[in-house]
Amino acid sequence: MRGKLNLFQAMMLRWRELHPYVAVHMVEVAHALDAAKLKAHLEQRLEAAGLTGLSVDHRRKRFEFLGGPAAVELTILRGGEDPAAVAAQEIERQLNCPFPREGTFTPFRFFAIDGQSTFQLGLAYDHFIAGGDSIVVLLEKLVAGYAQNPAEPAPPWTPRRYPRTYSRLFLRNFGYALRGLKRLRSMAASCRRSCRAPCRTDRAATNAFLSFRVEPAEFAALLGTAKDWGVTLNDLCLAILLQSLARVVPRQPGTARRHEPTYSVRFEATDLWHDGQDSVSVHVDLWDSYLEPA
Repeated sequence: MRGKLNLFQAMMLRWRELHPYVAVHMVEVAHALDAAKLKAHLEQRLEAAGLTGLSVDHRRKRFEFLGGPAAVELTILRGGEDPAAVAAQEIERQLNCPFPREGTFTPFRFFAIDGQSTFQLGLAYDHFIAGGDSIVVLLEKLVAGYAQNPAEPAPPWTPRRYPRTYSRLFLRNFGYALRGLKRLRSMAASCRRSCRAPCRTDRAATNAFLSFRVEPAEFAALLGTAKDWGVTLNDLCLAILLQSLARVVPRQPGTARRHEPTYSVRFEATDLWHDGQDSVSVHVDLWDSYLEPA
């Protein structure tokens, strides 16, 4: 098989065996919904991009797009009086619906919420196959040309389906990787001191979905703050989420809150994925008590 899963993708496959590891993105299309036309358009764009017939070798951690017809799964929903509620319900359903584990399949599912003069297009995807920034590009390319005359298809687009893995990243930072290997044993031992957050076990392990709207003025303020602080918008949103959760996470009986320095290491998406966007990054947070001098 031509494609090799990187370290993070291989880990996602293991998570996927425990529970569906699905992500969802949505975009609003400023045209009336024609279900048959949309389905045919999506199939044509996926086939032209070579993103059909995915086959995965779990043992060898390899994959390949074999091509062939795109069997697009498209769910049509009526927005009604509260399209946001309809979207939230469908997103939650998609998050908990697994993709096939074996065989050849298309790692994308679609749903459209009809708003009469416009519609919302949702894309659920098997998360191991791509990062969110790549899916944003994919959605843009899939929607392109939908309103055009079928005799005038959208410009062709062929993504890089088999990008390089982490080898280049490790080689470029070989010194850091070598020092990290020396501390691997102590890091593994420190995991014994970790504790699992208290969770209920008498209900199904499902993913829930919650959303809120950020007004244009608030979004502009977030962008400005991220720029002033020298971080990405994604970094800032994660920090806000952690601050919010810290207020509601229950403390263990008899324990007191302890302030401890934390170091955050950021990897740019362009280093991890060939077609990653500059505004996206992955963070690794390191607690001071778990670190040892090099």
